[in-house]
Amino acid sequence: MDKNNPSYVGKLRGNAAGSIYQLYDKGIQPNNDFDRSKFRVNMAYVEYESNFLGMKGPRKFKAVVPKI
Repeated sequence: MDKNNPSYVGKLRGNAAGSIYQLYDKGIQPNNDFDRSKFRVNMAYVEYESNFLGMKGPRKFKAVVPKI
């Protein structure tokens, strides 16, 4: 999907294990640019944790969304 598409929301990034995900808005990646208003903002955080039995049984799911 093109970033200029009106239905583009942002970027979803996950870790290698697939247990932590972060959702960012349309902003740019922080770098040495001094205009911080263009930097992307973390919109949500999701953490998934399996139990000690592996894939069977209950699992933990934690989601954090900032107050709007």
